[in-house]
Amino acid sequence: MDMDLPRYEMLDTHGMLDIITGRVDGELVAYWTGFVMGHFHYASTTHCFTDLYYVHPPWRKGWTALRMFHAAHALLRAQDVVKVASGTKLLPGLDMSRLFEFMGYRRTEALYTKLL
Repeated sequence: MDMDLPRYEMLDTHGMLDIITGRVDGELVAYWTGFVMGHFHYASTTHCFTDLYYVHPPWRKGWTALRMFHAAHALLRAQDVVKVASGTKLLPGLDMSRLFEFMGYRRTEALYTKLL
């Protein structure tokens, strides 16, 4: 990864970056970030596009990820966000499809990528 930190700072300055962290005894064990903004196709509503999420491996067996996403959803509802989009890797051990389906997400698109 090669994070564009100035762009993140700009989004944060404009109230368009949300961050949720999960900590145990002060240690970071999970995080979620999302971009909150109007949608190019639905100008009258606010949407969130999940940027990154991560749960440290020792915490993946319990409810940590679910609690983190529930906290993110509560934060987004308070900002009148009407829809959140979250993706998942499809590799073994990284596929979060079951969690998203459990939370009521629907698979609406497939994203394909190609290195050029």
